[in-house]
Amino acid sequence: MQIGLDLGGTKCLGVALEVTSGQPLRILAEHRLETPEGTEAILDTMVEVAFALVESALRSGVTSRTAQGGSGAGIIEIDLGVGVPGLITRDGVMRASPNLPGMYEVNIAEQVSQRLVGKLRRRATPPELRLTRVLVDNDANCAALAEWTYGAGVGAQDLVLVTLGTGIGGGMVIGGRPYRGRHGFAGEFGHMVIEPQGLDCPCGQRGCWERYGSGSGLAILGQQAAMISPDGPGIPLRAEDVVAAVRAGSVVGAQVMESFARWVALGLVNLANILDPEIIIVGGGLASEAELFMPEVKRLFAELLYESSHRDHPVIAVAQSDHRAGAIGAAVAASLPA
Repeated sequence: MQIGLDLGGTKCLGVALEVTSGQPLRILAEHRLETPEGTEAILDTMVEVAFALVESALRSGVTSRTAQGGSGAGIIEIDLGVGVPGLITRDGVMRASPNLPGMYEVNIAEQVSQRLVGKLRRRATPPELRLTRVLVDNDANCAALAEWTYGAGVGAQDLVLVTLGTGIGGGMVIGGRPYRGRHGFAGEFGHMVIEPQGLDCPCGQRGCWERYGSGSGLAILGQQAAMISPDGPGIPLRAEDVVAAVRAGSVVGAQVMESFARWVALGLVNLANILDPEIIIVGGGLASEAELFMPEVKRLFAELLYESSHRDHPVIAVAQSDHRAGAIGAAVAASLPA
């Protein structure tokens, strides 16, 4: 059994899967809880979601990775994958996270493993449950795995996923293998500087791509164009407000969306020039509004790409996975050979 968790600033979403190579996705169970404040409470919430998924999967009749114990009792092995935002080392330590204040240098893999093992041991009824692996990775890396395994990137050898949400994240598959970098920190595309004298970024730099090409960036572009929140003066404009204005036929909204598309295209071009991928997949919350900006992104991409007329272009696609992509990818990650 594979359990995948996707931890964010507002929720912890989990799924239970049976990952079988070449077989369609089969979700056995899904569970979510709000993300609390404080490191200890967050760790306990992850364990609570994982345990609830195990119980639900057992009720659904899970049979994968079951062996016979010496006494004849069934033993079900559990692989747990956890996707979290921020800088995550290869051994599962969260160095820092922008969306989880105060979580610095937290060994998530060790802490979650200890707590979940204890909870599984206290479970009195058969079958015996054995936690065999805990793998922790960046949430966008997990989403890239979901797209590679079950989504728009199936069959690709060189894939880049860019997630456009509140910020910008990313994940890669290179040469048919997930790529995390030497320390596990690869894929922080949002902090590629594209405007050196540009807007301040919470990371401490100026002009990061996510200040312009993310959901928060779209809201900023709208504010700069003097768009007003529908909730009234003094209420911050949101990305969804700009989207609603565009759908309502706003000329200013359309101009803002065109500017947004240029910033998105510029970042994608930089990635293509560096990595030369087979496919670039755009995911994240804004992917649901792709029809409003992706045609212009594709047009500008072809215009801005280095030596555009003398090379093969990567396919640019919209992610097919839904809001569970991070959790699904985390479960897949846990099923891969170490």
